[in-house]
Amino acid sequence: MEKIVKQELFPGVQLICLPTDRFKTGCLSITFRRPLLHQEVSMNALCAPILLRGTGKYPTMQALTAAAEELYGAEIGPVLRRRGTSQCFGLAADFIDGRFAPGGEDILKGIVELMASLLLDSAGDEDSFVKEYFLTERKNLERTIDSRIND
Repeated sequence: MEKIVKQELFPGVQLICLPTDRFKTGCLSITFRRPLLHQEVSMNALCAPILLRGTGKYPTMQALTAAAEELYGAEIGPVLRRRGTSQCFGLAADFIDGRFAPGGEDILKGIVELMASLLLDSAGDEDSFVKEYFLTERKNLERTIDSRIND
């Protein structure tokens, strides 16, 4: 059985790793945990989808998709869930294990770089997201909520 590795990188920032060679794919998840506060839940739910709209290096969704495709079809998607009295949100990537890539490429390194770009170099200026992205993703969230109410 594999051993779970836990390491505190910074105060409040943990790295949890489960190394294994049992699978042909890998998963990397970056999750933020916030108190479940009524006035913040929508804001937190919008963060990941807006981040996935573009970065300084990859300004459009098409450019992001192309970058993921260069990593042998890696997929990056939003994470949103509730854990007790906390709201967890962020990004998760699924990708081929480098052992199965031509030449044994280090796919994980490329995934980390792409996700760092999403988190640290989001499209927009230093103080805000691109307004169009915010409005579109807010409308998408409203539709999702409405569909659950009508289900």
